[in-house]
Amino acid sequence: MDIYVLTRAGIEEIAASEVEELGCKVEYFDIGIVKAKGNIRDVIRLNIYGRTFVRVLLGVCEGELNELNDIIKQVSNIDFKTYFKEDYSFAVRCNRIGKHNFTSIDAAREVGGIIHKQLLNAKMNVKVDLENPTIEFILRIYHNKFHLGIDTSGKSLDKRGYRVYNHPAALNPVLASAMIKLLKWDGKKVLIDPMCGGATIPIEAVMSILKYAPGLYRNIHPIVNIPFVSKDEYLKIREEALKARVNSDLEIAYAIDISNKHLTGAIKNAESAGVKNNIRFMLGDATKLSNYIEKGEYFFAFNPPYGIRESKLKNLLKLYKETLSELIKIGAFKGAIITAATNVLEKAINDLKIKVIERKNVMHGDLKASIYILEI
Repeated sequence: MDIYVLTRAGIEEIAASEVEELGCKVEYFDIGIVKAKGNIRDVIRLNIYGRTFVRVLLGVCEGELNELNDIIKQVSNIDFKTYFKEDYSFAVRCNRIGKHNFTSIDAAREVGGIIHKQLLNAKMNVKVDLENPTIEFILRIYHNKFHLGIDTSGKSLDKRGYRVYNHPAALNPVLASAMIKLLKWDGKKVLIDPMCGGATIPIEAVMSILKYAPGLYRNIHPIVNIPFVSKDEYLKIREEALKARVNSDLEIAYAIDISNKHLTGAIKNAESAGVKNNIRFMLGDATKLSNYIEKGEYFFAFNPPYGIRESKLKNLLKLYKETLSELIKIGAFKGAIITAATNVLEKAINDLKIKVIERKNVMHGDLKASIYILEI
């Protein structure tokens, strides 16, 4: 069966690699989407184990379009009865990017109308429910391409259930996981986040090493509402993921922040995630790391301030350079940084003669940012 895995723009290749690691065959990836082949068990596993995805759709159909009628024609040939039971409800949501002679509401209404009419003709008692549908279809339109699928994830997968403290500039966990994957950190040397905020990066990093599946932080995924999905099989896979967790009290990451408020929140997040014992939390200044961290060999990963206003850029360069200089002093040798202030970071790393191994342009919310993999 077709599977459409939705991800953040810029990390599609990373997400595609993870899709294959989880047992599916990737057919292609495009902006924000990975198409794969697999079975229902694979779809369940993607939802439970996936770290770099925001949503997993059970593929219904896809194609190219010049006008709305192109979608209508293809959707009209689909047998939707297999996705429903008596007294089910459904909704169609449309996410659309590009210039078209129709709106997202138009597209959702037309597709929803086709589905509803087919089910009524089959004498099935199914209703439209935009608030709390049993089955939710996602129609994704990106310029001249469309994908229609059934949402198997529910709440976006980047809404991790462990986060109880929200830092005002929190990093999306999917991007944090992408950074760790690019960094190829294996947990054998300590990972330092010198500006941890709510500790998203160290938490996601430790979870990956200890095999803590992100999908276990929510009660259930709506994939179980699909008639041909066995809830027992779903629960069995959840149990497998729970048993796969590695029990360890080793401190494999340091989370540092200058704000006591944010550090307290970070500790609460780590405790909620079940990885508090694996992270050493320190109240400290990122520009004075050598004062309180002994020299060794470290990885690093952090999400520094971006200083969007021009007046802050001079101070930002100082912050970036001093933090990187301190990381060099304590023996850090490889790291990942995400920032929207790319010119400032590049000036800092050029001045310090730090090597850029890789750069990926990503979207962090509405901001154009880049992930840098650095070697000292």
